[in-house]
Order: sequence, then structure tokens, then C-alpha cells
Amino acid sequence: MGAETTFTTEMLGKFIDLYPNGGGFEGGFNDWIGSEFITWLNTSNPCCNLNLIPMPGGGYIDNVPPG
Repeated sequence: MGAETTFTTEMLGKFIDLYPNGGGFEGGFNDWIGSEFITWLNTSNPCCNLNLIPMPGGGYIDNVPPG
């Protein structure tokens, strides 16, 4: 219980929202990288006072450029 649980719950909800009606992701790699889920996750503080550590490239997800 705490920030990590809130973050995980929020992250899973946003991830599931990418797949409407239980289908597959409708888009290519650029759509995935630009999705609301990845944009939300690729920030220093996506929610609940939980701070992520930047990757060497400056983003918060490996191999995704900073927004």
C-alpha cells in the first residue's frame, strides 16, 4: 500500500486502455511511443509523488527519447 501501489494500479489501467474491447493495439511503433500511456509513463513524476529516475538518454523509459 502506498505510492508504488497507486502507481502500479494507474499504470495497468492506462495500459489496458490501449486495447479497446480486448483487441490488439491498433497502430504501429510510432503510435505506441506517442500513446497517452507512454507519454504519461515517460515523465519524472507520472503520479502519486513517485519519482522515476531518468535513463542515460534523458527519458524515463529506456530507448524512448524525452518528451
